[in-house]
Amino acid sequence: MSLPIHKLSAKSTKSGRDTFIFLAYGSYVRLIAGTGEDVWNLDPIVPFSDSTISQDSFADLATDVATDAQLQLCEFDASREERVEARDINCFFTRRSGKHELKVTWIIPPAWFSQVDNAGEKALPYQNDDNAILLWKALESHWTNNEFAVDVQDNYRIVRFRSLQEEDNLLPQRLPRTPGPAMDKFLRKHFAWCLRVNLEAGDISEDDDYTDDIFTSFCEDMGLTFIEDDKKKPRASPNHPGWQTDIGKEYPELELMGLTMPDDGVDI
Repeated sequence: MSLPIHKLSAKSTKSGRDTFIFLAYGSYVRLIAGTGEDVWNLDPIVPFSDSTISQDSFADLATDVATDAQLQLCEFDASREERVEARDINCFFTRRSGKHELKVTWIIPPAWFSQVDNAGEKALPYQNDDNAILLWKALESHWTNNEFAVDVQDNYRIVRFRSLQEEDNLLPQRLPRTPGPAMDKFLRKHFAWCLRVNLEAGDISEDDDYTDDIFTSFCEDMGLTFIEDDKKKPRASPNHPGWQTDIGKEYPELELMGLTMPDDGVDI
């Protein structure tokens, strides 16, 4: 998986985490300089802020923000549980058996379909058997906390984002069997969400080259925002040296992603 690289920001260095936020891009994600606001709906996201990024796990969302209606979307009917149990027979990851030690669990909880995939889909596509697995109960909290995932593209490698204590040794390096394209779609989205939960943090607002004043001056000089009294300079020509600065090189990429300058009420 090839991803763009950006130097660590001063704030990210202090927090021990990177300076990026993840946006959906192809099968997985693309990295751009991070926002600082607490986020769990990433489409679209305005990359201007100065606090600490956090991305909630599915478990945290269920605990902190879920409505009764959202929780109802995650309930299993008996017939679906029976079909998933008959299909998987044993734990999806460990192949452990034991009727009372296993539980049918969502890959992507249907309550969060709009956060995971803002493509106009409804909850219904997530309420199907391919989005459910039979899971050993000891792994359930780790799975819903997005502490491990399956990298479909890397031959179904099981990626551990945190130490799982005694359960860690029981997880294989790769899935014991290939699920198939229908389930792959949900496993990919789960993996992308885990990346957001475990890797993103910090922003670049403390770096000397990316202060609010410098960015605002750049936008004014390049004719990208109104200066005063609704006056705006003409947009700088493609040959303007400002486009060769670090900010100048990144700004057109943000425009291509549909990200525009925030209004006066948003700090940058």
